[in-house]
Order: sequence, then C-alpha cells, then structure tokens
Amino acid sequence: MRTRILPTLIVVVGIGAAACGGGGGSDAKTAQEPSEIETALADYFGDQTNDTPVSSQTDADCIAKEMVALFGEDALRELGVSATQVPDLPEMGMTDVQVGWVLTSFNACIDITRAFEDALAEDLGDEAAACLTDTLGETVINEMLRATIANDTEQMDNTDDALAFAASFCGLD
Repeated sequence: MRTRILPTLIVVVGIGAAACGGGGGSDAKTAQEPSEIETALADYFGDQTNDTPVSSQTDADCIAKEMVALFGEDALRELGVSATQVPDLPEMGMTDVQVGWVLTSFNACIDITRAFEDALAEDLGDEAAACLTDTLGETVINEMLRATIANDTEQMDNTDDALAFAASFCGLD
C-alpha cells in the first residue's frame, strides 16, 4: 500500500517547493509589491504541471507570502531559493523547526487533509480516499507530510503502521 500512497503524498507536499530559514529577512517588500523570491514561490505553486496540491493562484500567492513572512528572504536564499530556482524540499536539509514552518505555511492557505483526499481519489476513487483520510486523520496526514518534507525515512516507516491500519480498515490491503 505504501508504494501507491507515497507518490500521492509527495504530490500533496509539492516536492519542488521552497521554504525556511531563520525568520525575518532583511529585505521586506510592501504587500502591494511581492519580491522576486515571493513571486518565484507563487509561480512555482501556481504551476499546475508540477504536482503541488495548490488548486488556485490565490492559494499559491498565499503560500508564497506565508513562507516569505515566516522564514525571511535571506534564509530562503541560503536554502537555494532564487528568482529563477525553487529547490526540492527534501534536498534542502531543513531542521525540524523549519519543516514545521513549511507545514504552517501550507496549512494557513490550503486544507492539506482535503488536498490529500483529492489526490488519493484520483488513484483510488472517492469512497476509498474518504475512508483513508478519515481513518488517518489530520494529525497523521500532517506527520506523513512532515516526514516527506524532511526526507525522514525513520518517521515515514513509523507512519506506515497507521497507513497499513487505515488501508486494512478501508478494505484496501
């Protein structure tokens, strides 16, 4: 079951997203004028060909704005984000706190649980996706996302038990 769910989880995370750092960059812009970093993030999340869970440009703009506000542009640049490049999250080597900031940005702007369910529904159908999502719950789904963003294979293994239980409960094993 993990082999079918993990790619969906990666899609939900929006693997090519950028994020994090130490908060409060030195080059803040006004709300009317997004910076190049914010624009690059918004463009990335708004690009429907890159497998992110973002369904509208408004959501993409929101996530980008949250990330810049929480992490600061200087820290984003240190992690490899530029006006032309948004690196993969698991390759950024973020701290646990930084990974939490990524989740905070996503959860502030979109319903991660709903995005997870919608992504699962494409592969498993609406009923199975709803069952898995309801059985796992928001906390486990966020922990699965956290593990994926952090590239934490130990935590991914820990969530396998919950996923296996949910799959069995839903008749998907």
